[in-house]
Amino acid sequence: MKKTIYHHKSLFGYKIGDRYFSLPMSELMVLYTDKTKPGDINLVADNVEASFPGNLNHIEQQHPNLFRCDKSYLVNLDNLESYDAHRRVLKFKNNVECKVSFRKARELKKLLK
Repeated sequence: MKKTIYHHKSLFGYKIGDRYFSLPMSELMVLYTDKTKPGDINLVADNVEASFPGNLNHIEQQHPNLFRCDKSYLVNLDNLESYDAHRRVLKFKNNVECKVSFRKARELKKLLK
């Protein structure tokens, strides 16, 4: 009898028009909204940058592993390279940076310990 082990990778899926896309959660760095394009979410991953319609609150409920560091940003702390507590800036691969709100800075420090 042969045993097969299936490795289920955690995926992040999104839809642009009629096409569905997915990428491993390990590649996702930042999801953010832009005030100039309400209703659109921008995605930054290792080799992908995309924009798709959506809502950060809905994504935050579906993916509790993502951290809401600001009202406009959801980040994957697994891909965090550094955190500057004085400037309250998270730095990821490829020089991707995002600000952490004053209110979320304390919660972030607890998670990083």
